[in-house]
Amino acid sequence: MDFDAPVDDELEEEEIREERGGCSGCLGRLFLLGFIVLILVFASAVFFTSFLCSDKGNRWLGRRINSAVSPAKITFAKATVKWFSPIQFENVRYEDPSCGQEWTAESLRSNVGLFRLFPVGVMNIGTVTLKNPVFTMRPAKEQVQPEEGEGGGVFLPVLNFKGGVVIDNGSLRVYPTETATKPFTARQIAAKLEAESFFQPLSVELSLWTGDKGRLTLHGTWRSLNEMTRGKEAKRTYPINLAVQKINVPELFGLLSLDVGAASGIADGEIQLERRGEKSYTVVGDLKVEKFSVAVDQKNVTKPTTLSLSSNLAVDPGNIRIHQLELVSPWLRMAGKGVLAPQQSGSIEGALQVKATGSLTQFSRDFRRTLKNVPPMEGTFQLDLSTQQYTDKIGVSAVMNVTDFYTAPDKGQATVIPQGTLRFDGMVPVGEKGALPEVRDGNWSVKFGKNTFDGSIGRLSWAEKKPRVEKLQVNLASDIAQALRLFGAWIAPDLQRAITSVSGRVDLSSTIDTESNGKLGGKFLIEGQQVYGKKANGVIDLSFRGGKGSFTIPTEKRQTFLSDGAADTLVQVDSFNWCGFYVSESPVRFRYSPGLLRMECQANVNGGKLNLTPEMPLEKNKTVIRIPQKTRVLENVRITQELIDLWLVMVNPLFKGSRIQGGTVTADAIRFEYDPLVSPEKGVSGEFDLEFRNLKLLLGPEFDEMLMALNANDRCFQAERLPVHVTVQEGLVHLDKVKIVFDGQPIVLAGWTSFDGKIQYQMDVTLNERLFSRWNVGALGKLFGGKTLPIMISGKVDNPKVELGGFAKALQGLVAKDVQLIAKPTQTKPAQTAQPARKPLPAKPAQTKPAQPAKPAELAPDSKRNLIDWLHQMKNTVLEE
Repeated sequence: MDFDAPVDDELEEEEIREERGGCSGCLGRLFLLGFIVLILVFASAVFFTSFLCSDKGNRWLGRRINSAVSPAKITFAKATVKWFSPIQFENVRYEDPSCGQEWTAESLRSNVGLFRLFPVGVMNIGTVTLKNPVFTMRPAKEQVQPEEGEGGGVFLPVLNFKGGVVIDNGSLRVYPTETATKPFTARQIAAKLEAESFFQPLSVELSLWTGDKGRLTLHGTWRSLNEMTRGKEAKRTYPINLAVQKINVPELFGLLSLDVGAASGIADGEIQLERRGEKSYTVVGDLKVEKFSVAVDQKNVTKPTTLSLSSNLAVDPGNIRIHQLELVSPWLRMAGKGVLAPQQSGSIEGALQVKATGSLTQFSRDFRRTLKNVPPMEGTFQLDLSTQQYTDKIGVSAVMNVTDFYTAPDKGQATVIPQGTLRFDGMVPVGEKGALPEVRDGNWSVKFGKNTFDGSIGRLSWAEKKPRVEKLQVNLASDIAQALRLFGAWIAPDLQRAITSVSGRVDLSSTIDTESNGKLGGKFLIEGQQVYGKKANGVIDLSFRGGKGSFTIPTEKRQTFLSDGAADTLVQVDSFNWCGFYVSESPVRFRYSPGLLRMECQANVNGGKLNLTPEMPLEKNKTVIRIPQKTRVLENVRITQELIDLWLVMVNPLFKGSRIQGGTVTADAIRFEYDPLVSPEKGVSGEFDLEFRNLKLLLGPEFDEMLMALNANDRCFQAERLPVHVTVQEGLVHLDKVKIVFDGQPIVLAGWTSFDGKIQYQMDVTLNERLFSRWNVGALGKLFGGKTLPIMISGKVDNPKVELGGFAKALQGLVAKDVQLIAKPTQTKPAQTAQPARKPLPAKPAQTKPAQPAKPAELAPDSKRNLIDWLHQMKNTVLEE
């Protein structure tokens, strides 16, 4: 370059201007491009919110929301969504059938825009206000599977949450049951739920009105969203204050689905609930109900009274501290205070006292509508419970006295306890985590009248898989007559009538200890005296010296005594008299193997033999008592008068009123079943073969007319051998056809007797010459020989009705038809005369008159009249001559 050459200043300035102009143009173009992009982004944002506010955008937004909340469903009339202006939904409806929740609102409005809802760092939903919402709650239905969402979306990190919900002038309807037609209602609901942070406690405020003047207010704090949604343990103390003013009690009962028949009552009070940690609470408050009355039925209402409850409790895991607990009411008065609090060192603070008195009479009468399945009761009770503190255990002492207790589950049955006492004393060990599930050094007793049930226990533990029992002693001293009167209300009516008069005493002593094989085992001894009872006209008279036995109870998991236990008991019976059975000294053994109870009794009874071996399964829904098939239950047992009066009339009504003159019976049970859980008509079935030997009976006066009809001169029925087949089914005792002979007159008898005493028998009488000989019409027997006519026997066992009318009418028809054939003259051939001897000169034979025919033998008038009079006596019928 030539540095001496002259410089062109204009050219240099022009080049400098070109260089500067190029730089500024590039920046301008870049700024312009950025501005255009910003305009496009803003336009897109404006377009997006405009799209969301359109009908099509509302539908798209609704699908996205419902996909997120499924199986719940949300609908709205219009949504307004802006970036910086409040978001608002109009005419919103939410329903979740799986939870039974539903609500509608005129509007749902958030005070922040869409831009604030972007989940980056902190999601701030602002304050969401529900205007004029109506909440409806019903019982939850079956869970509904959520619908599959549309998917997609962008993940943005959320570090915290902030927001609140406000209810403005809401109302509430709660249907406690599916069939409830009248809900619990609340109005003017004002509520605010606010969270300053995802990790901070929730602030709760609530106010509502119910009924005419009732108001409920609640305010305080509760667990944070972090603790509720992520299962975190509560770390803070959360106080809640609840106040009720002039609330109508029946409405609260309806809300709780309690049908106590509350007619009136106004509740006032304040309760302070404080939650500390996960499972610790403090409850302090007073609640009073004025003018409380109960509607016993549609007409009767109890006298208004005042209820009051005062409490100051602290509940922690493993312990409870009662600073004050007092309940005052006409039905129950209770007061308690004290502490049961195990310490980490193993010691315990335990000094609790609870006293209560109550009127069963008033409670049973006033709450009859609620206690629908509980029988009426009368009486009073007193309870005194206390604990005592020891180093590593709690001493428990409880006494309950019942006075003038009375209950009658069914008409004619009642349980009466003039004075009863229940007492328990024992020790409960305490470890580091609280009281252990076991009792040591315990004693208990139950006394009512002359009956005592008491015992002691060294140790009873149910904490392990194999429960342990050490040195369990059980004693029972019972006056049988008093015990049966006491529990008579719980005994079936038929059995109760069978033991209307019982006396005697039973003493039982049993010791149980744990065996090494994981089973509870024990032995017991029963010492008995005389037991006396009565069933209808039959007498129970039992005398036994005592019994002894042993048992084992498996303690493996899921095993029970019924399915896996065992027992063997032997009772030595000195004598047993019942309904005509007189059993002499004999042993009775009861054996129990898994699921089956057997009885074995072989004894001498009425000079014969008794073999009774019933068995009963002790399983779920299986309680049928069976006698093994083809068992000879009785063999050559002498028939007593009691057997005739109570048992054999069920087999043959002719035994009614009869006097036994002699005979034995042998009974074979072909089959027999009895289900004690159903009525005897449905529960008893069986089939028996009976054989009477050398039976001799003097028939009673109920059958005098029948004996006259049978022309029986001897009222004594005798049979050297009489086999009878009996079937018991559906409440009927069926007698198959059996042929018997009364004083030479054969008859065939068949029919049934019902369990309630009704009878229906048919006696087929064979007509013969002997039957008519008493009225000098024996010739009729030849004419009617071999024909049979029925005599029906109906009515009841205690009043049989022999229906001779049908027999007389049938016999009348035979006699009216056939007796005239006997009285009608019969044609006889004339007598043949001898031919005269021939003469040489025959002469004309002499004409002789033919012999007069003999008159037929007619029925003598007196005999015929006797027959007519006899038929007249039986049916007031006169035979036309």
